[in-house]
Amino acid sequence: MTTKDRPICRLFAPLLVCLVVGCVTAPPDNSLAELDRPVEPVKSPVNTKASKSRDPKAAYYQYIRTAPKNDTARNLAIARLADLEMAAGYELIAGLEMGEGYQEDAAYRETITRTIALLETALREFPESEGNDRRLYQLAKNYNELGEHEQSLSRLRELTDNHPESPLYAEARFRLAERAFSQGDYMMAELGYTEALFNTDDRTFYQRALFKRGWSRYRQSLFQPALEDFVNVIQIQRFGPADTLSAEDRVIYEEYFRSLALTMSASSNQSMVRDVFNNANFAHVFEAYEATSRIYLQQERYSDAVAQWQQFLLHRGADWESLSAHTHIVSLWRAGNFAQRAYDATGDLYAQFTDKKPLHSSEHPLKEPTEKATRQHLAMAARYAHGAYQGSGEPDDLRQAQGWYNRYLEHFSDHAQQDGIYLAYGDLLAEAGLTAQAFIQYERAAFDGNLILNPEAAYAAIALLSEMTEPNDRVVDAELLTKYLRYSQAFAQLYPEHEQATAIALGASQRAFHHHDYAHAYALAELALPNASDLQREEAQFIVIQSHLNQQDFSRAEAFADAMLGFSSLSADARGKAEDLLAVAIYRQAEQAESDQNIDASIRHYRRIQERVPAAEVAPAGLYNAIALAMEHQRWEDAIPLIHRFQQHYTNHPHIADAERHLSRAYLESGQTAQAAQQLERLASTETSVEAQQASLWRAAELYERENSIEEAIGAYRRYAHTYAQPYPQNLEAMHKLTQLYTQTAQPENRRFWEQRIVQTDRNRPDSQKTDRTARITAQAALSLAQHHNTLFKATALKLPLDKSLERKRGFMQDAIRFYATASSYGFGEISSEATHEIGYIYESLARSLLESERPTNLNPQELVQYNILLEDRAFPFEDRAIEFYERNLARSREQGYNEWMAHSRSRLSTLFPVRYAREPRSGFYISSQDQGPISSREND
Repeated sequence: MTTKDRPICRLFAPLLVCLVVGCVTAPPDNSLAELDRPVEPVKSPVNTKASKSRDPKAAYYQYIRTAPKNDTARNLAIARLADLEMAAGYELIAGLEMGEGYQEDAAYRETITRTIALLETALREFPESEGNDRRLYQLAKNYNELGEHEQSLSRLRELTDNHPESPLYAEARFRLAERAFSQGDYMMAELGYTEALFNTDDRTFYQRALFKRGWSRYRQSLFQPALEDFVNVIQIQRFGPADTLSAEDRVIYEEYFRSLALTMSASSNQSMVRDVFNNANFAHVFEAYEATSRIYLQQERYSDAVAQWQQFLLHRGADWESLSAHTHIVSLWRAGNFAQRAYDATGDLYAQFTDKKPLHSSEHPLKEPTEKATRQHLAMAARYAHGAYQGSGEPDDLRQAQGWYNRYLEHFSDHAQQDGIYLAYGDLLAEAGLTAQAFIQYERAAFDGNLILNPEAAYAAIALLSEMTEPNDRVVDAELLTKYLRYSQAFAQLYPEHEQATAIALGASQRAFHHHDYAHAYALAELALPNASDLQREEAQFIVIQSHLNQQDFSRAEAFADAMLGFSSLSADARGKAEDLLAVAIYRQAEQAESDQNIDASIRHYRRIQERVPAAEVAPAGLYNAIALAMEHQRWEDAIPLIHRFQQHYTNHPHIADAERHLSRAYLESGQTAQAAQQLERLASTETSVEAQQASLWRAAELYERENSIEEAIGAYRRYAHTYAQPYPQNLEAMHKLTQLYTQTAQPENRRFWEQRIVQTDRNRPDSQKTDRTARITAQAALSLAQHHNTLFKATALKLPLDKSLERKRGFMQDAIRFYATASSYGFGEISSEATHEIGYIYESLARSLLESERPTNLNPQELVQYNILLEDRAFPFEDRAIEFYERNLARSREQGYNEWMAHSRSRLSTLFPVRYAREPRSGFYISSQDQGPISSREND
């Protein structure tokens, strides 16, 4: 019996419509975020005779035994009793642990038999009654439950024969067609699907029938009409770009295009395929050929895959799709290891690429992947020609390789570094003896200013520079010499453990000394010292000491400088130089002591420079080196007073910031964590770079937290969160830390403030700044907020006056659903599963709360019964919504695996929808719940 067939309780309907309907929401179209759209109220049937009985079935049986056979209410009562019998059957099998054998249970079969008898009686006694089409459909279902499939099919045929105007006609035809398809009768299946197509307004159902008809035709080798059906179903679906599709739409997309591709590959008439596409003005021709090519590729039929793209290109103009097709052809030849064909096809690709150059200023979804593929193919062609030259040494092969490298650089120089083109091109030119040209490419591959991008290329460039700046009769190019010294210094600094680092530094130091470039000579010699051999070390020291220190006797050099300072006639300028020499002599003693691993003496000498000649140029460097050496050897108690001295005397020195950084580490390593945290917090205000300030403040916060100085940690993290919006992941991490600390200090309001801030901040950030970690933090914050509002929702009882308590409860419900939807949108399986389950449970709870809500006290018994029935009918949609979300949660298991929340959902479904979920799933006769829903539920929609 449908809802519209039953009488309406007019006394309380307006009240319940007002109170309940506002909470009912329609199924979401795409995501959990679309949850709160109102639908029209469903009218509720009331049978007062059945309501007065404690046993509704007995009341209905009593009624139909006594009612006149021509009484139309009797027909309604029979239909309602049939519903009750089916419900009783569902409840009966819910407790059975029989798996697939539940149909053999005697009590269950008796219930189904009674249901069939009631429906047959209704059809027999009221052959012209409205709703007989649905009763036939129910009969077909129940006969199927008893295993009487021919009876079931017969009833479906009776429905189609006698009720062509029925809204169930198309579905019945579809089911008959499905049976024919499963039996291999594809012609009859095609006819059935066609009838279903012509008799439905349901877009989704229409697509399914059209798609299945295409397969029926395909099975009959009717490739043209099958192709037309598949084209039409794709046109109806209106797919967007493939990379923007949801996971669900992506599955449909792949299946539709796979079917289309199979039909294309099965047909030998390519002109027919083009005609079908042209006649339909098909918008996805490229995707169709792409899918067909993919099928051939999976079968390793590379030539056939290439042939498909060549068919696609026959009648194409200058567009991105045709250019992309050329890249696919090259990729296919490479995949099949047809190197020469791939090389030749790259020539065709490049010709198309340059011919279609005006396209490159336009935007198109294929632009980026096509340009990337073209770039990669040009690189592969260059390496292929390079290999040919290495094998032959022929000038023509060299020209070919140079041509490909130059073509690449003409169009894709921005990617040459990451693709290794500069280095490979440099190798080619070096192999050909073109030294100057090779250096240009090595330099591009190796350096960005003083930053080394590629150590292999850097070494090759420095080796060529050494060759080109070798002293001889010609004048050395000053620019090349400068580059040689600068690049050698950078290499030795960044790669001190490289086996050639010392040789590079010392060779450049000698070259600098020869050209009187003492700044580079000193710096390079110093870089050569740590890993130098004895001979190398002596040479490096000779260069550093200068002429009056070339004996490398630093104690005598100190004595000489000290004596010089005793001369009364010494000018101020000379005195300054003498002081500098003295400082240098002491400095070198410190270096020697360090080289000899005499750490105590080295630190003492470095410190002595500042004590004897504090104004000397090297005095701050000496003191700083003492600090660094103490730090290196973990002499924290020595390092701390040295740093304090450095702070006192060299406040404006460039290394002051480094010294203060060392101080924070020395405090930390010596166990003075609180002082370390305070020092880092000071550094956060004094560091010159924002990055250093951020790092210091973050480390200070971590130390406070480690020391359990919670208030100080909160202050540091809060300052970080408010001050440094970038980088975004770290900013969000600070807010996450605050939520944890406020949880620890039992300050839930402050915790929720930062959780709200996390969700709001993430919503306003571009995706390019986000990471998996920021997504998880935000999802967890949204989940926590949802749980909070869910708790408020659960705690809100429905009391009189019902409208006020319901409004309050609904507000908490909407907030909880909104935050659950936000948490789910980040795509983490466990969180999404929990959110989906909890949304379902919210709807189930609301239905239960409605049923358990306080009743008006001014109702007489009959009115109270009617009021209760109306509440039940209003609660049913919420149960349906709950079932929908529980089922959606279970559907995730196909992609995410089964988890605890899916188990909870299944447990609830076994209670709410026992006929389907209180047993193991099997292949059903009817459309799945995602498509159609069970008949008993749809009767109440």
